[in-house]
Amino acid sequence: MQFLGIKVFAKLIPNQFDVEYRICLGYAYLCRYENLECEQGKIALEQAISTFPNQQKLIELRKYY
Repeated sequence: MQFLGIKVFAKLIPNQFDVEYRICLGYAYLCRYENLECEQGKIALEQAISTFPNQQKLIELRKYY
């Protein structure tokens, strides 16, 4: 699954907004359309928001959980 590759890449380049946003976006898709990984996605999203508190794109993803 390509999504797992992004998670591995995120460990190589921590604290990059684009990488964290794509991970959260992937989890939001899985939760909304597949009803999978919702709890893990919510945790990842809250961690990303705490790292990037001024990023509205992340805050908007909360509606999928």
